[in-house]
Amino acid sequence: MIFTQGDAADAVYYLQVGKAKFTLVSSSGKAAVLAIIANEFSGEGCLTGPRLRMVTVTTMTGTVVVRMDKVNSLRSLRANRHSGRYSC
Repeated sequence: MIFTQGDAADAVYYLQVGKAKFTLVSSSGKAAVLAIIANEFSGEGCLTGPRLRMVTVTTMTGTVVVRMDKVNSLRSLRANRHSGRYSC
């Protein structure tokens, strides 16, 4: 599990290797798979929005995940906003 619905939204994750699925559980307890990803970012909404995770992201295969905390990600984006290149 990368993060769970309702967790603090305090980092961005990059799924370098493997697959993960996004699941949303409704207030009535029904779960829906929203997406399956590979080699993509997840959790980037924390940079502009909610303080809590809106979905659960679960790994489906062996994975390599890079975690970039929110504060350092924002600092890197701001420092490089004019270069056209970003590194976190």
